[in-house]
Amino acid sequence: MRNISQNHQEKFIKAREMYNADFRLLGDSRVYTADLQKVIMLPRCDTFKEIIFTPRLIAFNESFVPVGTSKTSTAVLWHEAISGRKNADIVSTFYAFLNKIRDSEEVVIWLDNCSGQNKNWCLYTFFVYAVNSLELNIRKITRKIF
Repeated sequence: MRNISQNHQEKFIKAREMYNADFRLLGDSRVYTADLQKVIMLPRCDTFKEIIFTPRLIAFNESFVPVGTSKTSTAVLWHEAISGRKNADIVSTFYAFLNKIRDSEEVVIWLDNCSGQNKNWCLYTFFVYAVNSLELNIRKITRKIF
């Protein structure tokens, strides 16, 4: 058990060092963290009795937050009537985000370790499409895992 804990701690320290190095990265590169936030149940109700009899809508929020303080964050919002949170739905948020920063030549994206959202062939195939697309100026996408 101790070896597993030490191994995890070593990986954490190495990832944090790489994250800090990306923070200091200058030039045309853009470094972001991306994460699917906790679902939001709408409408929000204060009393339990109102919740039982109120139909609710689930809203999703994929956030793209720049590493550092000088750039603007991007939130891609949608609700369950539009789409869910399957692989293709998450990829569509990356498409919207990369379209927003389409003039960058290099993008570094830090992702969490969620295999259903961030470690799938749908996302990897989209990254290949984005790099080869004429719509975007992006020539390199680096995906890093926390």
